[in-house]
Formats: sequence, C-alpha cells, structure tokens
Amino acid sequence: RGGAQGAGDDASAYDARLAGIRRQLLVTYAAAHDVWIQWVTARCAADLRRHLRDGRRPLAGVHQAWERTRIREEGEGGEMVESSIALPAHMSDYVVAMLYWVNREVSRAGAHNVDRAVLRKLERSLLDECVLPVYEEFLAAHPPPSAVEAAAAAATMAPPPPPTTTTTTTTLGQN
Repeated sequence: RGGAQGAGDDASAYDARLAGIRRQLLVTYAAAHDVWIQWVTARCAADLRRHLRDGRRPLAGVHQAWERTRIREEGEGGEMVESSIALPAHMSDYVVAMLYWVNREVSRAGAHNVDRAVLRKLERSLLDECVLPVYEEFLAAHPPPSAVEAAAAAATMAPPPPPTTTTTTTTLGQN
C-alpha cells in the first residue's frame, strides 16, 4: 500500500473510533440524567405526600382568592353547555418553594449545559410521576364534599370583609 492510502485508512479508523466513543458518551449522559430525573421526581413526590398527609395543604396559608372560569363544552346531545368553576388565583407558598427547589437543582446540575430534551423529560416526569399521581391518591383518600355539604359549609361561613382602598393625594412644590 502507498503512504497516502495508509494515512486515509488510519484517519477513517480514528473517525470510527471517535464516533463509537461519542455514542457511548451520549448513552452515559442520558442514563445519568435519567437517574437524576428519577431522584428529583421521587423527592418532590415524597415532599408533596408528606405535606398533604400532615395537613399542610398546598393551598393553606394562601389568601382564599378564587377566580371564576367559564368552560364551554359539547353536551351529550350535541348542545353547547357552559359551566363555571372556581380556581385558586394564586399558587401556594409550598408550590412556589417546590418549583424554586427544582430550579435550583437544575442550576446545580449545570443548567447551561443540560440538553433541552432532558429538561422536557424532567418536566414530564414531575407532572406524570409526581404531581398528578400524588393528588390522585390524596383525592381518592379524601373525596371532596358533596354539593349539599359544600353549600351548607359555605352558608355557615361569614363573607369576607370588603377590601379597603386608600387614596393618597400628594401635591408637589408646595411649602
């Protein structure tokens, strides 16, 4: 073989070896992040379960500000049905703290280098394996009150006082 041909074979063997090493590094990268995602998700789920079990509801401590949301959907007979539900207007301190902890954990893991696919996988894992199942477990163990019970409880509660507004007038330039 000639010298030029031998150098080309060496280069292609070197490139093939580098490609194999690169593939192995990517597999290791994904596996390491999968373990990390499982750990973050398990910790958040355990914390949420503990807070719900101990009676520290995620919405406790939040001013009970509710927003009415209207939902339009097609009924069984094909007619449009509109319903209205009340949703909390603000996240609880616990939910904000949990999201802050997750963001700190992502930063600790090197957020500037973490692939977006890993972040999407973390997001999906937190939703599918933490938030939804934990709340489903909680609601199965603590069903919401019936409409009659809820109406009776609402009737016994005193309405909140109207918000107070203060108007301050300041005139500049007067001594």
